Amino acid sequence: MEKIEKLLQILYDFKYFNRLKLFNFLDFPKRISNFKIFIVKKITNIRKFALDNVRKLSEQKPNNEEKERTIIQSPITKKVAIAAIFIAIGAVFLSPFNPFIYIQILSAKIYPFAHLINGITGVLIGLPFALLTGLGIAIYRFSLGFGSFHAFHGHLSGAFIVGLVSLILWKKKSKYVELSALVEPFGTVFIGGTIAYLVNPIIYATTTWDPIFLWGFWISWALSSIPGAIIGYLILIALKKAGISRADFFLKN
Repeated sequence: MEKIEKLLQILYDFKYFNRLKLFNFLDFPKRISNFKIFIVKKITNIRKFALDNVRKLSEQKPNNEEKERTIIQSPITKKVAIAAIFIAIGAVFLSPFNPFIYIQILSAKIYPFAHLINGITGVLIGLPFALLTGLGIAIYRFSLGFGSFHAFHGHLSGAFIVGLVSLILWKKKSKYVELSALVEPFGTVFIGGTIAYLVNPIIYATTTWDPIFLWGFWISWALSSIPGAIIGYLILIALKKAGISRADFFLKN
């Protein structure tokens, strides 16, 4: 048998037989061996592919956790959270059920809480989210009857001025950005008070556009906004010393 195979192998080596490919069956052992090598290589590749996928899947969970951590620590998420917290604080402190809703100074009742919230949010989380906070508090107060229509321009005007000035100071003199809280009365008194003077006769139809009413709005709103702005500034300084500042909400870690 071995001689026959050897003879056939010799014949196979001739060019004529090699060209005709008549004895390709003599390659069976070699082909089987090559096939085994091929199968082993494929199995090895499949095993390597499976191990790589398992490794990727094992690394995917930490990556997802890192993404979740990044989302939680993102500036936008922090601002939304702070805005929601201060809306809740405003809803509690500006409720008529709060015995400390106002501070009695002689015969005047001072309501500083809305204005200190404007000062804090305008500096910490910026103009858009300070306006969002003020709008949320105004909607809450007006819808439940705890505040009049003037709550809208009263809250939003102060938040707008603080947010705008803090944006300018943040770009020019960032270390003085907390001083922006002190400009809150300019927005509340001169913008909010003037709007209240203009819309009051239209909404309530009880007064006219007498300048005396304009001075009345300015003075009464100044009595509340000035102490509120000062308290808000002091709170911002305390927060800064505790390691909480505008940089935490505007600079990526």
